[in-house]
Amino acid sequence: MSDPIQLRTLSPSDSDWVNEWLRSDWGSSRIVTRGRLHDPMDFPGWVAHRASTPVGVLVYRPLGDAAELLWLQVHERRQGIGRQLVEALQSDGWTRRWSRIWAITTEDNRDALEFYRAMDFECVARHEGALDVARRLKPSIPEVGSHGKPLHDELELAVELTRRQDEPPAR
Repeated sequence: MSDPIQLRTLSPSDSDWVNEWLRSDWGSSRIVTRGRLHDPMDFPGWVAHRASTPVGVLVYRPLGDAAELLWLQVHERRQGIGRQLVEALQSDGWTRRWSRIWAITTEDNRDALEFYRAMDFECVARHEGALDVARRLKPSIPEVGSHGKPLHDELELAVELTRRQDEPPAR
């Protein structure tokens, strides 16, 4: 039996492996969403770990009564780790009385789209040409996605946090 997954708060001591994961998987230690360049270590988040080894991370940007899920990365897929991380964010959002959480991805990122839909996120906007603008900030963003389709647009997916404030989050 393998060690259970545990969550802890992202801390400055995580910066080395966070930057390594970003560079390895996304070509840069920075994230671009909606025309803004972000250093994930400037924002709060959670780390999923198994026996002290990081296996997932979620970073978010609180904005008033909502939050943008900036980065979700899991290195042990289909184990419920991403779900645990997003549920931690949703729980935090309910406590803080956020109205919604949203994330940005591309239509080529089929795994992300499938995952977010399973977490009740809905596509609420298509930002045409947003990746063309983002490439000016982060040239490592590919022109063509992994499924051979040219990448130009960002998709915005959101989940509304509309439950009663005294109701515990579903697990």
